[in-house]
Amino acid sequence: MARAQKVLLSMGLALLLSPAIFPAQDAVDYAKCFNHAQELMQQLRFHDAAAELREAVKLNPSYFPAHQALVLVYAVTECFDLAWQEVEITRQLGGEPPAQLMPRLERELPENEARVQRERNAQELDSAQQASVTNPKRASAQGRLALALLRTGDFPAASQQAYRALSLDPLEPQAQFVVATILGGDPPTFQEALPHWKLYLEYASRSAEPVAQIAKAYERVGRIYHQLGKEEESLTAFENGLKVDPDNAQLLNAAAWSYATTPSTALRNPAKALAYAQKAVASKQETRPELLDTLGEALYANGRFDEAIAAEKRALALDPESDFYASQLKKFQTGKDHVATLKKQ
Repeated sequence: MARAQKVLLSMGLALLLSPAIFPAQDAVDYAKCFNHAQELMQQLRFHDAAAELREAVKLNPSYFPAHQALVLVYAVTECFDLAWQEVEITRQLGGEPPAQLMPRLERELPENEARVQRERNAQELDSAQQASVTNPKRASAQGRLALALLRTGDFPAASQQAYRALSLDPLEPQAQFVVATILGGDPPTFQEALPHWKLYLEYASRSAEPVAQIAKAYERVGRIYHQLGKEEESLTAFENGLKVDPDNAQLLNAAAWSYATTPSTALRNPAKALAYAQKAVASKQETRPELLDTLGEALYANGRFDEAIAAEKRALALDPESDFYASQLKKFQTGKDHVATLKKQ
């Protein structure tokens, strides 16, 4: 799981543990859905939780606690355009979205871009539904619909549609992408996504599939291998992704972190880590704290302590509540002091 997603996850868990944010509700039908969603969120089953919350607002569209919780769930599942929609609805109903999430949501996808993305996704869903009806036996048409459903937040329908496509063609790439995204987006099933990502990458058309989608698959394969302790396979996936999308900030950031921190002396490459981290930070105009943190780590690995400290301070300025960035800053300062002491001896 990417560190940016882990930050959202830890933030979400903190919100879940605060009864003032998402209190349990009276046992009417829509509240039962909400309470079950709370249980699923505590189990880190965010896609299932989204389905329960969507059912709650279907039964009671003005039930703002469910809309409020959907902001969190959509953010963790990286449906940022839908998270913004729930922010808007929550405010219309007189509530407030979780304040801790708002700066990160704005960094991930500005609100005006989210509206455009939702309109585009809705248009694609209409088109994909028509193609699915017209071509009921064509796996690619069913896979396309599965992907459109995924992007509009209907995760159960997306999963069902993906498996329908795979029953027609077990190698259908868009269906594999959908299954991998849903499995890989929840920590309990994160590793189960690996064979689906690999099949997607093997059979996806490099000319037809969006570059960002292929890059995302390589990034997720690399993350899973990293979690499994397979650093060489992880870095290979990141590098393969960068061949497809050389300016992809997530891939650059992931590779930089691995090159800077891997315990393998054969794989460790501080110079490459720094080059990748600098490129990632520059691509986002220093607006992403996780990229600045990786830059700090890369500078630290190269013995450039003052610059590492400065980069980490910029990360903390963007996310002052982060305990991890604070601990990183302390590590860099301690490293600088240790080297200074050694030089005096």
